[in-house]
Amino acid sequence: MIELKPCPFCGGQASLQDWTQGHKPGELALDDTWGVACENEGCPCNPATGDNYRSVEAAAEAWNRRAV
Repeated sequence: MIELKPCPFCGGQASLQDWTQGHKPGELALDDTWGVACENEGCPCNPATGDNYRSVEAAAEAWNRRAV
């Protein structure tokens, strides 16, 4: 299981998200991309990883090492 740090702005929970576009849910594609975002709808900043990542591990690593 991949552990994500909480949102640096509100302390809310973050989640891995499938950012693939143009494919049916569950369909594997060569251009699958992932990101991480804060789940708190009331977060004042609504942060997310700025790039699309090719794996959940890369997206989680980017979120966990981001500068605050």
